Parts: sequence; C-alpha cells; structure tokens
Amino acid sequence: MIKYYYNEENTEITAVLVNTTYDAAKQIRKMVKNCIGRNHDKVFIPNSKELLMNKEYKATIKLRHPDTFDPKEGMRIAKEKVMKNYYRALDRRIEWYYNTAIKPFIENADTFEKFTDFKNKSFEAELQKAHNK
Repeated sequence: MIKYYYNEENTEITAVLVNTTYDAAKQIRKMVKNCIGRNHDKVFIPNSKELLMNKEYKATIKLRHPDTFDPKEGMRIAKEKVMKNYYRALDRRIEWYYNTAIKPFIENADTFEKFTDFKNKSFEAELQKAHNK
C-alpha cells in the first residue's frame, strides 16, 4: 500500500510504500512454484537476510511550480519513483536467489531425471511475468 504525504511548506509530495519486508521471498516462492508446477506452499525458500527487503520505500518529489501544480500528477510521479526504487531492490534479491539457488540447481539438473522439467521452464520468464503485473 502506498501512502502519500504533502508538505505544503516545502512544496513536496512523498510516497511511502509500506509492509515490503518479505515481498522478495513471497515473489520468489511464487516464481519457483510456477516453474516446478507444485500446488502447495511447501516450496523451500531459504531464510536469508539477503532476501529481506526494507520495511518501507520512500520517494519525495519537489514541486517546481506549486501554483500550477496538480496534486494528482505529483502523486503519480512520486508513485512512479517509489516503485522504481522498490523494483530495483526486488530485482537484486531475485537475482541473488537465482545465482545462489536456482542456477547451480539447473546446471546439475541433468543428473536428476525428476527435475528435468524444472530445467526446461524459464525462471526469467517468471520474472518477466511478475514485472508485467
């Protein structure tokens, strides 16, 4: 959820995206489940501080022309900025997980017949789907 704060004194709008600490782990779990086709919540995601995100993300924009500025437009710009920061952080965690858990598994999947389907499904495609939502 994004909360907006308007500071009339400094003519600033701040967007704050809250409750994001576990978003990377949730997204990775969903992506892995889609790749391996499991329909339950027991997909193992390691507990790592690398997957924890900030509790909140903030973005502040300074209004250049406060007399003619539309607050809705300012909120749109602030939202765009905070989401850019959020997705950059989310991508870093997903990339870390991919490089430490998925990539080595895929490279060794040929030795395990039951996991060959996992190798054929694209984790990158799941990442792309997540960004398109």
